Amino acid sequence: QGKSEQTPLTFSQHDDGSMTLTIATSEGYCANLPAIRSFEVHFRAVSRPEQVIVNNEQHAKWSYDDQAHKLIVSLDQVSRKIAQKI
Repeated sequence: QGKSEQTPLTFSQHDDGSMTLTIATSEGYCANLPAIRSFEVHFRAVSRPEQVIVNNEQHAKWSYDDQAHKLIVSLDQVSRKIAQKI
């Protein structure tokens, strides 16, 4: 009771047209939460990227909808104690 965790998100757009979303480590403590979690991140009104980088490595699990101009990045089975930088 009264235990919770929050996950801060930060987004920035860079001069070269790239953008970065950081999913920080969870803050707080709740014993009922699993140690591993998954994310599906939707970026709307964006151009098709040449590549997607997650934590400084090329990431293969993404798709792009040309008609909707939407990028979807999937992060599967990641620790809530390790930040994810897209």
